[in-house]
Formats: sequence, structure tokens, C-alpha cells
Amino acid sequence: MLYVGVISKKRDIYTTKELLYELKRFRNVRGIFLPTPYLRAEISLKNGLDLKLLQHSVKFIDVFIPRIGRTFTRQGIVILKHLEAMGIPTTLSSEGLLLSRNKFLTYQVLARNKIPIPNTVLITNPHQLEQQLKNFKHPVVIKLLDSYAGLGVIRSNNLQATKEIIEALFIQNPNTMVIVQEFLHSNAPEKEKSHQYEDIRLFVIEDRVIAAMKRVARTRTEWRTNFSRGGQTTAYNPTEEENFLALKAATLLKLEIAGVDIIKSRKGPVVLEINACPGWKGLQNTTKKNIAREIVNYALKKIKQ
Repeated sequence: MLYVGVISKKRDIYTTKELLYELKRFRNVRGIFLPTPYLRAEISLKNGLDLKLLQHSVKFIDVFIPRIGRTFTRQGIVILKHLEAMGIPTTLSSEGLLLSRNKFLTYQVLARNKIPIPNTVLITNPHQLEQQLKNFKHPVVIKLLDSYAGLGVIRSNNLQATKEIIEALFIQNPNTMVIVQEFLHSNAPEKEKSHQYEDIRLFVIEDRVIAAMKRVARTRTEWRTNFSRGGQTTAYNPTEEENFLALKAATLLKLEIAGVDIIKSRKGPVVLEINACPGWKGLQNTTKKNIAREIVNYALKKIKQ
């Protein structure tokens, strides 16, 4: 019997349910749900390193599929480092989670390796913002370092609004840091556009883009294209360049499984975001690709390596 642990905040989350359902379809494989809040890393001279769910060791598990929620990022990094030290394979590395959950670290890695990204500045204080933003034309996008699913992401159309937003964020938390980026428009031909704002989500597993979709914002006034925010999706066949960028970006961030968002800008394809624990409900509904099965197959493959 092989044991596959699915680490997730709750059992009833769509992706968690999908993974556990797929694991039931395999003979001699048992999926075990592991709620993130109740996992505990232990170290002792007698027993060495162990990972426990309440009082029960889970070191018998052969491979882990981590679905680490944003609120559990710090704990997730520790758990993944612990599993790595224990020599148990996972589908997500601690370094991959660390790099991808801090957007500025993500952009640092990509830019250093010549992957096209939006022009970006890190704001660490609310003073002399005109000087800090002098190289940016409006509109711009303001992002929290750990923004996700369109949350913590704000479009600002003029300098005064940008200053007021950033100042408000620093009043709320003086130790915060925010990113300001140029706002990129899609370069799709006008006849193909039903809305102004659109991008592409590519789903990467290991060295393959297994599925992709185009996302279009639901209204002309809503620029965020996320499926969770009502974005309209259609199946998409990525170009060779888009596939290369997605795979290269995931590799650079040490991610074996990733959701990579790319925009066809006037500068060419540009990487906007990379998600270490991407959802796939919209992608699966759109492409009819069984994403959970692909992930489970990959996890089982890691046991044999």
C-alpha cells in the first residue's frame, strides 16, 4: 500500500476534494487528508525528525501533495523544510513556496534571468513618493507582497490616488511593503476583444504545460481577470514562446506545479504572476482536463524516483 498525504486547510476545499477523490481511484493507494493547522514538526535526540498530526506520526506517508493556504505560508515553509530534511518527497519545495509567496522575490528571480516582467518598484516607506514613482506613468498597479486571486491588488489612475492608497496602507501597517508596477494592456487585435483586459493562465506540472486558458475580465470596468472574480474563460493553445516562458519561470522559482499568468502585451508576452498552489476549477471546467489526476500521477511518480 502506498500512502499519499494531501496537506490543506480544509477537506471541503474544491482542489482538496478533487485530489482525495482521484486518489480513491487507484488500487493499493490511500490518500490521507492532513489539515495544515494541526500538523506539528518535532525534533528529538531519541527519534530525530518527525512530523505529527496531533499525536500521530505521519512519517509513514510516501509522498505529500501540499496545498498551502496563504494564511499558513510561514508554517508551510517550515513543514516543507522538515519533510525535505526527513527525505520524504513532496510536490512543492520549501524554496518554491518562499519565492512564490513574496511577489518581489518572484520578480527578482525572473528579472535576473531575463524573463520579461512589468516594470516594478518596491515601496518600503510612504515618503517622497513622487521621487519613488518618477519612472512610472499612470495607470499603475499597486500590490501587496502576498496578494492573490485579485485580492490586495489595486489599479490607480493618477499619482494623487496612488499616494493616498500607499499612505493608507502604511498607516494601517508601518512595517508593510508594497509593489508598484506599470499597468500593461493586452495586445490582442481589437476584433477579438469583447473586453479590454485579458490574460492567459498556463498550468505547469514538471516539464509540461498540461492545460491553458484565456481569461477575460467580466466587465469593461473590472480589469482583474481571475476566475474567482467572475472572469470569463476559454480554452487556449499557447504559443511556443508562451510555453517556454511558463516552464522557465516555474523552473527558476523551484516549482514543480505552478499556475503562470502571462499577458500578451505591446512588448510581447510578459509574466504577471506565478502561483505555487494554483486552483484549477475554472481551468478544468474550461479545458475538461483532469488536473487532479495529473497531479496525483506526478506525485506517485516521485515515489518511484
